[in-house]
Amino acid sequence: MLVNSKKIVKLIEERYPPSLAAAWDNVGFQVGNPNSAVNKILVALEITPAVVQEAIDVNADLIVCHHPLIFEPLKRLTESSPVEVVIRKLTAARIGVYVAHTNADAAPGGSVDALLESLELERVETMGDVFSEPLYKLAVYVPVNHVQIVSQAMFESGAGRLGSYAECSFSYPGTGTFLPMDGAQPAIGSVGVRERVEETKIEVLVRQDQVRETLKAMLDAHPYEVPAYDLWPLKAPEQVFGFGAVAVAASDASQNLNLAQWASKVKAALNAPGTRMVGAPEAPVHRIAVVPGAGASFYKEAAAAGCDLLITGDVKYHDAQGALALGVHLIDAGHCETELPFISRMAAQLKEDMEQKGYEARVVVSETRINPFSIAF
Repeated sequence: MLVNSKKIVKLIEERYPPSLAAAWDNVGFQVGNPNSAVNKILVALEITPAVVQEAIDVNADLIVCHHPLIFEPLKRLTESSPVEVVIRKLTAARIGVYVAHTNADAAPGGSVDALLESLELERVETMGDVFSEPLYKLAVYVPVNHVQIVSQAMFESGAGRLGSYAECSFSYPGTGTFLPMDGAQPAIGSVGVRERVEETKIEVLVRQDQVRETLKAMLDAHPYEVPAYDLWPLKAPEQVFGFGAVAVAASDASQNLNLAQWASKVKAALNAPGTRMVGAPEAPVHRIAVVPGAGASFYKEAAAAGCDLLITGDVKYHDAQGALALGVHLIDAGHCETELPFISRMAAQLKEDMEQKGYEARVVVSETRINPFSIAF
């Protein structure tokens, strides 16, 4: 099935809702026509002139990236800055750009989980600018032969997502009764005759920002003229999101590693030759905080969560001193290196989601080196 950018964006935003992005961030569709056809998608950490040329060379119609191309508002487009030059080149080649940044950091299955997986760490709790989103429960009563149709409509609207799981629901059988009155146009039964129908009650959880879309999808798919349903807010649970995680070693072999050994493990796992550490090499490590990218400022949150190590990138001198004062050791594996695992994961997720939809576009991971740093010997 042929697909356009708008449909690709819908798939991405189901996994990484824009509502999870930080207030200062700029995420979403930034360049191009969202209705344009897409045959090939290039997934990259960020957009540089070399990445744009790669997209042209591989005939990509859309670049999906982590770092925003447009961050500050543009007042003109005169090629007087590198960003303006890149945008002009993209538009000339008719290549669109979509950005999933801090929303992909906060969302389950995003950049934090990609880094945890690479380091063989197991998430214990969420950390770092934590915020929560209220959940609603939607329960709808559906004739047995329409359960699949109505369920799928709600799932496609984004309902039924719990962490890294999709299409979560609960259902149980019952009997519905109704008496169509004059003016009714019943899908089942006749006016003036009381009807008994074997029905299934379907329950799904819905994020607050998706309630309206899910209700519309359910009502459009439901065979009844006036469906019966319940919708109510939940005091608990809430979905909790943050830009980092508290974790412990997932394997027995990593349970008792000290700081130096963890630094070596991180260096090898992320192919990060410039890995640095802050603290005594022999210091024991039991509870680890992880923040991809520039996360050194989260050392206070790491300390509050009882962590003795924070793994991140872009550590500054004063952050290092502040972390040590609170008893938190640091491993700086680099901004780029701690985020790159997410790019492969995002590409794999996009492939999987498109295959389920029957979309024919291809997904390729950028091979362009974008890390500006190298190690001096």
